[in-house]
This record gives sequence, structure tokens and C-alpha cells, in this order.
Amino acid sequence: MTARGGGPGRPLRGRRIWGLSGLLVIAAIAIPCADFITSGWTRVPVTLTAVPSPVITVPQPVTSVDVQSYGLPVQVTVGQVASVQVSEQIAYDAQDGGPPAVRHSVSRGVLTLDAPSCAISGCEVGFTVTVPPPGDVTATVASEGGGVLVSGIAGATVNSGGGAVNATGIHGPLTVTTDGGAARLVFAAPPRAVIVSTEGGPALITLPGGPYAVTADSGGGHRLIGIATDPAAPRTIDVSSGGGPLQVEPAAG
Repeated sequence: MTARGGGPGRPLRGRRIWGLSGLLVIAAIAIPCADFITSGWTRVPVTLTAVPSPVITVPQPVTSVDVQSYGLPVQVTVGQVASVQVSEQIAYDAQDGGPPAVRHSVSRGVLTLDAPSCAISGCEVGFTVTVPPPGDVTATVASEGGGVLVSGIAGATVNSGGGAVNATGIHGPLTVTTDGGAARLVFAAPPRAVIVSTEGGPALITLPGGPYAVTADSGGGHRLIGIATDPAAPRTIDVSSGGGPLQVEPAAG
């Protein structure tokens, strides 16, 4: 898997300044996160209008989730539901028109969630996705600065664009790019492959078992590898922090 950014037809926009307190979804996500600012980008402050969203039940079978957020947080977790459920968070500038159209579509098991018009306008969208146990779905998430939480699912590829990433209980491959945001990854079972790049943000990975084939480059920042390593091990960890503190620690017990 490779992490994606805006993708074809999805230009990355200048990010707004977002403090995570005050957003409806944050109480559920609980990601420690700071405000992020794209250098060199300036916008006259506007008042965004928040739009409440009902919970949407997806009746079709879902094997993977593809989420394009536009600055607001994204959560993909396992919960006590019979079918996948989705709620959305929308903020938009009323001077630019009404709220954007949000796309929910399923094709060949892939649930796609995004709001294409937000790629070129001032709106922002986030999603909360709950999948039924045992969480046999994968997720691809691009959040453009919003915090991301993925938990209990089969694998994930995350490009947060500066937002903090919190991944727990992932039982398959995990690729994370944070563009300066923090990455906190906790595994309940030994993962097959983990790729993390924070580009200056701190990286903390907690792993059970071992040994692992570990490649860890802190770019001169603090570096601590506390797990058993073996270059020939079938399970691989590749992490770079670009100067941020980097720590790989064993799971308790």
C-alpha cells in the first residue's frame, strides 16, 4: 500500500486553522492534536456554518473504506453495529453558497466518502465510520490536516496532511504519513508490515511479540528502539520521523 494525498482531481488546498476542541466528533475520537498552519498561505477569517448529520446505515457489504476529508477529523473504528454506519461533520462558508453535497457510494465492496466540491471551495468535511466486528475491513484516509483515528480494523493507509494519527488494534498492514503531525500506533497483535513517516512529528509505536526487521531513521532526533530486532524477521517496521523523537517500544506484558 502507498499513502495518497489529494489524488488525481483532488488538489490539496490551504488548510484552515483548526483547534480540535469544539468539534462534535472530537469527544469520540479523543486525539491529542494541535492547530496546524500551512506556511505561506493566508485567508481572511470567515465564520463557518456547522451542519448536523444523522447517522447513515450502509446496507451493502463493505470490505474497505476510502475517505477523503477536507480538514475535519476522521474516525474508522469497530463497534457493536450490524452494518456499517456513517455520520458526517460539515462546515462551510455561507457566503460561498449552501452546504456541499457529500458522496456516499459503494462499489464492489468499497465505500467511498467525500465531498468533491470541498477540494476547490471553503468547506470542510469529516467522517465517523463504525464497522461491525470483527473489523475485517481496510481503510484509506486522506484528511488534509484533520486528526485521524483508526482502530480494530484489518489495515489502513493514512495521509493526514499535518493532523495527528492515532492507530490502535490494527491487525494488518499499516502505512501512515502525517506531514509533521504526531503518530501514535498501538498494536494488540504483531503486525505484518508498518510504514510510518511523520516528517518532523513525533512517532511512538508499541508492538507485541517480535523480533521485527526494523528500519528507523529519526533524522537526528531522539531515537529509542526497545523491541527485539532481526533483519531477517518476516515482520517489518519502517519508520522515519524527520527530526522528531522516535520510539519503538514493547507492549506491556
